Amino acid sequence: AGVHYVSVCDDGWIADEIWERDEAAKSAEVTVVSGCGLSPGLTNFLVAHAERELGTIDEALISVAVSSADAPGDASALHLLAALSKPAEYFSDGIADSDPGGSRPRLVYFPEPVGWVETFHSDHPEIRTLTRARPGLQTVSFRIGLSERAAMDAMRLSVLLGAGHSVATRRAWLQLVKPFRG
Repeated sequence: AGVHYVSVCDDGWIADEIWERDEAAKSAEVTVVSGCGLSPGLTNFLVAHAERELGTIDEALISVAVSSADAPGDASALHLLAALSKPAEYFSDGIADSDPGGSRPRLVYFPEPVGWVETFHSDHPEIRTLTRARPGLQTVSFRIGLSERAAMDAMRLSVLLGAGHSVATRRAWLQLVKPFRG
């Protein structure tokens, strides 16, 4: 469309599509800035900052804890369900691989008042943005978890039952769980 573009873009597959259009945007002298949020965005900045402070870094292991009460609207829940329903890409020892979203549980400690949160592999743009911008990174992963354990267990069960595989099933799931959210 020939217009400048700025976006939070926290979907891995969208990040791929934006990257594929990079040369066309440059040729058209259109500025495209993708990943202008907390994650991606601040997470990428923190990796760049660590690299400046420490020199070479080999690993970027990103973990995010969210609460089901963080965003009262439907978009956040639908987005998390979709993200956990897709294969979760990661880099390990310089090799790209993937696991099912919501797999490989790991407890991660977040500063109080959050504390310990069980996190899971999830597809996110940092896997792509960091490995493209910093080819020296050998290991990159993104993990996410809900601070409410029961809510995360219910989300993972919903993923296993196929609730996140299409827009229609995600919306049906949302109507089903709406009375229990909050």
